[in-house]
Amino acid sequence: MKNLSFTLLVLFSYCMIFCPLKAQTQQEMNQSEEQRYEKADKELNLEYAKLMKVVDESAKEKLKKAQRAWVAYRDAEAEYATSDCKGGTIEPMILFATMANLTEARLKSLKENYEAYAQ
Repeated sequence: MKNLSFTLLVLFSYCMIFCPLKAQTQQEMNQSEEQRYEKADKELNLEYAKLMKVVDESAKEKLKKAQRAWVAYRDAEAEYATSDCKGGTIEPMILFATMANLTEARLKSLKENYEAYAQ
């Protein structure tokens, strides 16, 4: 129960800072996090495609393998994050917030890799 309370406190604090001010209901906050995830995922796919164009053939296979493993990790981690709230109205917000956070971190990593290869 302490874990759930802490998770909810962190997510509430996060949403108070980063969710649009108009998001007042749980449904609006869920939609806001889903949109944030979808935006990050689109950016990630573009950055991945850019990186695939500049790496050599042996690195391409390794990058594909790493990306597939990362997607599986992201999805599993997001599912785990919702363990304490399965079936609750907050579940989608936690799921998409986790996926967005992980995707944004991966995007940053791919951008750094692209910059290193592009030089």
